[in-house]
Amino acid sequence: KSHIILQEYELDMSECKDIKKSDLPLSIQEDYKNKDFTYKAFSIVFDNHTREYVCIIPTRIPKILQKAFEEHKEAQENKDYGYGAFTLIDDTYKEYKQESIYSKEIWLMPAQCKKLTIEIGV
Repeated sequence: KSHIILQEYELDMSECKDIKKSDLPLSIQEDYKNKDFTYKAFSIVFDNHTREYVCIIPTRIPKILQKAFEEHKEAQENKDYGYGAFTLIDDTYKEYKQESIYSKEIWLMPAQCKKLTIEIGV
């Protein structure tokens, strides 16, 4: 089934809220504890549902992938979007109130990700 994109936004990660490692769940703090990561967050609100996205961004491309990155033309042309994949780490936090819903997802982002394209569709 295909989807229709209603709106597309480009988000500059430098405009996102900086968060501290200590704001992450303890199990995630242990896995992503060194200085090779930055932590950012942004929220999207739909009607009465607020969804917060926490982004863990590796600051370096692993040495084993560096040469492939340098030789990959498309990766070089789109380097602001980072190199690697998006991995959902945690989406278990949900809070239901009488008038609203709040949920949080924690994502491991591509290395050196500076921009993110968000597509909203049906």
